[in-house]
Amino acid sequence: RMVTPKPATPKAIVPLISDIANTLGRFDRVSVGFPGVIHQGLVKTAPNLDASWPGTDLVGELERRLHKPVRAANDADVQGYGAIKGQGVEMVITLGTGFGTALFINGHLV
Repeated sequence: RMVTPKPATPKAIVPLISDIANTLGRFDRVSVGFPGVIHQGLVKTAPNLDASWPGTDLVGELERRLHKPVRAANDADVQGYGAIKGQGVEMVITLGTGFGTALFINGHLV
């Protein structure tokens, strides 16, 4: 566990993620759960981080640093994929600095 830099800007966080990943040994790909709205690798909102996040190409920045394919999605959505059974209607709730939710129907994110 690492202390989140203050302010939590992309310039502070992205190198930290890269540094941590490089201590973990061999890996083939990276999945990122991000605390905000992220679409096609671009940060749209990050209400609990710094105002400089929107517009950041998080996936591109990490791919350049780690030389591996990277995918990123909302952190509640990522957690949900790991927790659901894939049957019926399932809701995932995340609590932290903020509050997040993900809704799945028969294993598909709504």
